[in-house]
Amino acid sequence: MVLALQADIVCAQLAAQATATFTVERLVEQAVNNHPSVLAKYAELGGSRAGLDLAKWQYYPSLSAQSERGSGQNANTAGATSNTTLRLQQNLWTAGRISAGVKSAQYKQLAARNALLETRTTVALRTLEAWQALLSAAGKQQASQRLMQQLERLSGMMARRVEQQVSPAIDMQLVQARVAQAQSEYLSAKTAADAAKQRLVQWVGDDALQLLPPPDTVILQLAVPLPAWPTDTPERLEDALSASPTLLRLEADLSSAREDIEQKKAERWPSVYARIDRQFNKNSFGGKSVDTQAYIGLQYTPGAGLTVLSQIETAQARFQSLDSEREALRRQLKESYQSEWRDYAANTERIQLAQRVENSNSALSESYTRLFVAGRRSWLELLNALREQAAGEQALSDLQALQHTSYFRLRLYLGQLAWQVDN
Repeated sequence: MVLALQADIVCAQLAAQATATFTVERLVEQAVNNHPSVLAKYAELGGSRAGLDLAKWQYYPSLSAQSERGSGQNANTAGATSNTTLRLQQNLWTAGRISAGVKSAQYKQLAARNALLETRTTVALRTLEAWQALLSAAGKQQASQRLMQQLERLSGMMARRVEQQVSPAIDMQLVQARVAQAQSEYLSAKTAADAAKQRLVQWVGDDALQLLPPPDTVILQLAVPLPAWPTDTPERLEDALSASPTLLRLEADLSSAREDIEQKKAERWPSVYARIDRQFNKNSFGGKSVDTQAYIGLQYTPGAGLTVLSQIETAQARFQSLDSEREALRRQLKESYQSEWRDYAANTERIQLAQRVENSNSALSESYTRLFVAGRRSWLELLNALREQAAGEQALSDLQALQHTSYFRLRLYLGQLAWQVDN
């Protein structure tokens, strides 16, 4: 009988764990695929591809056409004349300006791709925060509901004692005040749960409510034991730091800024080009002529004053700014990853202690109920014991919700979620 009951409990826990994992991963995957901010980054990625194509086209010759019509009179011509010129110009040497532009566009495309991954990661974190709020609110709802049931039972007992003049009427008023307080806490938890659902809808979309399991299943997920992370997790997080999409985006921006500096430096030098002009001339007397000319030219456009030197300094300042930003972000992410790991490891032990406190409070409230009937405990002591039991249950639910969310955040940092592995 006992073995069968234990087997049923284990099966229920495994089923709840599978449901929890399925639900939260489906929610996150739905959010990172369909959120408007993610779709905007997809559009920016497409724009960066077009920018790369534009930079590569600079290697090819440029074609231009010009047509003019005028009138006048001189010793050789009279009346209206028309002139059409077709021009084909090919850059021969640009001091590395075009190649630097292409490399810069390539890094910008890489930055756009990493910005997409960064946005997806941010959306995933916000979805997990909403999921944590839902789990915490569901746990508080359950604790408040259980407390109301216990107080209602005691309220009926106290009503009979007051009617029999065994207890004073003030004791009935006291339990009614505690019932009202528990009802207020239940409504607050319900409001928090509704708000968490709306946040999930904001990040996931209207399908979020369909993906959510029934409230009882959500509450059961709090009791699902989570696996302990291996002892080498800090080292694995250090490796994951180098794969952070935010850091990769900044590194791509840094490389693009470096190429921008080279591009500006190239503008200090003239460019060499080859050009072919073909002119079609026609006058009002029916005279026509075709003229073809080939040129090797030197073009130098320094800009107003020392504009090029100022542009180089601006590009170098941007490079230094991005370099400092990257180092600051690396330190911030390292602290965040290590803190997440420490919190997860510490919460595992804290949950065990909170469960012991909950069991102790439950046993204490049952004992105080019997002792009150025997006249060895006061009514206020019994109500306070029930209050401590409910507070312990709420604290435990907060820890469990935090632990579940921390578990998936660690998986997110390590790149273990399904949508990360597929990409």
